[in-house]
Amino acid sequence: MSKNKNEDPKGFAWISYETDVDQPYITVDSQQRLYLSSGACTLIGAECPTRLLIGYDHANMRLVVARPDIVRAVDTKPFKFDKRRYGNAKPFIKTLGLNKNDLPLRFTYAGRDFSDANLPEGSFAFGLAGFKGADD
Repeated sequence: MSKNKNEDPKGFAWISYETDVDQPYITVDSQQRLYLSSGACTLIGAECPTRLLIGYDHANMRLVVARPDIVRAVDTKPFKFDKRRYGNAKPFIKTLGLNKNDLPLRFTYAGRDFSDANLPEGSFAFGLAGFKGADD
C-alpha cells in the first residue's frame, strides 16, 4: 500500500474509494451467473445487450464475446442477459468442467490481438484475472 510521507503507519488515514470502473470485465459469480460490467457493455457496443455469443480460448484462458447481429456462429445459440446485465452461466460452467468451488471468476478486457486469426472480427477477448499466459 502506498503511503504518504506525512501518514503515521499506526495512525489514522482516510481510504479513498477507487475501483477499476474503466476496466471492462465479465464475471462468473458464485450464483452461476454471467455478469457484464457497464464498461464491457460500452465496449461491446450496447448499453445493455440482451444476447451475446460466448466462446472460450482454453490455451489462453480467454472468454470471447460477440454480438450475434455482428458475428455469425453456426449452430450456436447466444446467451441471454437481463436488464441488470446478468445471464445464466450454467452451460458455460458445464462446458469448462467447473464447479462451485472454482467460482467466482473475473475476466478483464484483454484487447484485440489482430494476429490471432481465431478471433472473428467484431469479437472481444477477456482474459482470466491473474492468468499470466500459456507460456508463463
